[in-house]
Amino acid sequence: MRARAGAANTVGPILAIHNVNLSAPKKGEFLVKKRATGICRGDEFPLSGAERENRITIIRCHEWASVVLETGD
Repeated sequence: MRARAGAANTVGPILAIHNVNLSAPKKGEFLVKKRATGICRGDEFPLSGAERENRITIIRCHEWASVVLETGD
């Protein structure tokens, strides 16, 4: 499945929109469609450059409202 995601490519406040490929959910996983989302302080910290591991590129956002589309076994 093709989807779009906002991801940080560098430190800073700018997120880039990427096309990503998602595989079908595996055992214990589920696929959701985000309907509303937001970026909070937990997402801002790595983008500030202060995080030790500085994991860039990464898809940010852990707060959302969604609909379950598919579940794994």
